[in-house]
Amino acid sequence: MLLLLGTTLALGAPPAPDETAAAEPTPRDRAAWSMLGQLDDKAVLMVKHLPDNIDNGCPTDIAWVTWGMAKTDPWGNDFQMKCDDSTGRKALFSSSGPDGMPKTADDIIGWEPLVEATACVSGCERLRICAGKSAAPDCQETCKKAESKTHFRVDTCGLLADCTGVESCVGSALRGYGGMADCKAFGVAAASTFGGNKAAVAKLKKVCEADLLHVPELVCVEDSKTALDASLCHLTVDRRWATDIGGSP
Repeated sequence: MLLLLGTTLALGAPPAPDETAAAEPTPRDRAAWSMLGQLDDKAVLMVKHLPDNIDNGCPTDIAWVTWGMAKTDPWGNDFQMKCDDSTGRKALFSSSGPDGMPKTADDIIGWEPLVEATACVSGCERLRICAGKSAAPDCQETCKKAESKTHFRVDTCGLLADCTGVESCVGSALRGYGGMADCKAFGVAAASTFGGNKAAVAKLKKVCEADLLHVPELVCVEDSKTALDASLCHLTVDRRWATDIGGSP
């Protein structure tokens, strides 16, 4: 016993978990952050083209910004907007996260990076696994010089269930574009979530083809366990169709 105790003291106790380390964003976190970026882009366009709905450089109501898109986040809670130019932007968008309570630790903040710059490496590694070492050989170097949106997009591309979509997704991300979901892959994910309901899957694929769903939304669907959870992943479309196939979000 004394020998074991001495050995333990010599080696030292195992290191305590790093409580300050950021948790890996969930697929639902990613869908929310992606949507916040789209709301930001839309607000910028509104300032230029819809001055009647702008006050001091900020939309007068978030309803103008979310018009034609989802009004709620992937947990079914309203998106938040505040007008504050301290960050260089007028309109700032956020989600209250899984707990539905604003200003808590799990909030998704649109004007702050969701992933670290090093997260890009994971997407690059997945690309090499899926498409070989010759695919995008400068992936990691490009990531190092890129902005936070690219880090997020490449990392999210690496989470796609189907390898066939990873190469085109990462390629688009490295060029600065947000990847669109492959509707065939979306149909596969939907079929799993909807338990073989062919009519529901067909309807979902139509939504995908008409509205060009984004990769973070597809990753969110692939991670969903129920039809309602899957419907909440769709943020760039009007969710009225979800009432028929998954229940009202």
